[in-house]
Amino acid sequence: MGGGVPKGHVVLVSGPTGSMKTTFAFNILHNLEEVPSIYITLEQNRKSLMRQMRHFGMDIPPDRLNPHIVDVSLIRRKLGFLNDKTLSIAIQKFVTTLQRELQAEIVVIDSLESLYLLLNMTNPRNQLFNFCEGLRDLGITTFLISEMDEEQVSFGIYGCETFLSDSIIHLSKERVGNTMGRLIRVVKMREEKHAEDFFPLIVDKSFSIVVR
Repeated sequence: MGGGVPKGHVVLVSGPTGSMKTTFAFNILHNLEEVPSIYITLEQNRKSLMRQMRHFGMDIPPDRLNPHIVDVSLIRRKLGFLNDKTLSIAIQKFVTTLQRELQAEIVVIDSLESLYLLLNMTNPRNQLFNFCEGLRDLGITTFLISEMDEEQVSFGIYGCETFLSDSIIHLSKERVGNTMGRLIRVVKMREEKHAEDFFPLIVDKSFSIVVR
């Protein structure tokens, strides 16, 4: 990856179910304890997410500030009187305000597909362009988690995600005998020289993710 992910990049983390996209993205924030960060979960509630992360040795004690976990499902329940359009506007303003208050440098949005449902995508290319530009204007490095079928060529539902993002990290799975191996590769990363090969994505005995 050369010198790493450039600051302010919009990074697409794409892969099929079970490729450890959520764990991979959370691991980045967990290892950068001193960096103000936000993890926005649009699918799992906070309790479910933390149970999953504890299984991999990643816990967030009460006195730890980062990452700040935002459970949008909780917001939806508390603000159930809002329709989807109003809710999407409220969430965007909430995220912007939270980022500025915490001076966050990194944010993870899990997942892009759930975000699409909230944003009621009628013009995906323009809406996603405006959304990504808004993130860049904040100067925040963003990881967008995107689901893809194992046979899918595109890294997002609409195809425009590929060229609207600054970087793409692809997680995949392959059968190795009777087991399933996980792989990782950097498809693109603007401003950086990077290897384009697949590398094993390994969970070691301490449950921390490493790339070899």
